[in-house]
Amino acid sequence: MAAEEVVVNMCMEVDSCTSAEVELDKAVGTVEESIVVAVRTEADSIAPAVADMAEDSSSNRRLHRRTGMLMYLMYRNVYPCWPFIIGAIALNLVAIFGMVTNLGVIWTTYCTKTLHGTANVLLALCSFFELLHQQGHLLFLYVALSGQNFISLSMAIRWCTVSLFALGGITLSMTFTGLDRLLCVLFPTFPNKVKPLPYLGVIITLCVIFSLQNVMNFYELASTMPFLMVPGTIGDLMKGDASQSLAIKSLILNTITIFLYVIVGIVISKKSVRVLNCPMRKCPV
Repeated sequence: MAAEEVVVNMCMEVDSCTSAEVELDKAVGTVEESIVVAVRTEADSIAPAVADMAEDSSSNRRLHRRTGMLMYLMYRNVYPCWPFIIGAIALNLVAIFGMVTNLGVIWTTYCTKTLHGTANVLLALCSFFELLHQQGHLLFLYVALSGQNFISLSMAIRWCTVSLFALGGITLSMTFTGLDRLLCVLFPTFPNKVKPLPYLGVIITLCVIFSLQNVMNFYELASTMPFLMVPGTIGDLMKGDASQSLAIKSLILNTITIFLYVIVGIVISKKSVRVLNCPMRKCPV
């Protein structure tokens, strides 16, 4: 009898332990369910805000894609496509005029020894970048005249690599030109003391690095939208983060350039007033 009582007591203890484990599992399950419900409620509450943010950030991209797709469906099999041809010819006439004038600036600077100063060389550098950029408009003319009307974005970016490279160097070279003008105005002896080769070499190197980074951004863009069809203008390549990054950098550099030239104008005006108010015999030469 004693052995049977011991066995019964052990069974009762096991049952009580099992009941406790069941109750613990139920409690844990209840806590987990409450956590899941709370997380779902929180997610549901912020989901509209997240959706609105995503909608705002991607609305422009979707609009551009829909507009481009509509244009592609309208003109993909049209030849001759006169809107494209006339637009391409008009654009390239302006581009050719710009290329000739920029080439004239470069050639004049090269042939005239008195124009070999740092400021004139930097102006020629800016004209060189402009010349490289403007030849990119020829792609649109080729696509329009050949009857293709459209080309993939990745192919267009590869064709316009030189033009996109120069597009980054234009704004930076203009900023350095303004900085050079300011240094020459503030320090009249600067042009005579500066060593042209190291000075211009550093500026050209920085322009090249900046331009290469710009090209890399557009190549990354091409990998994200390889099958997007575009007419081939430079403006058609301005999409995504690459375009936004270039726009922000250009805005900053152009603002700095304007600020530099404003300072140059103020300094020159003050010096002019001082010279005009000075007696002729006492003015330093």
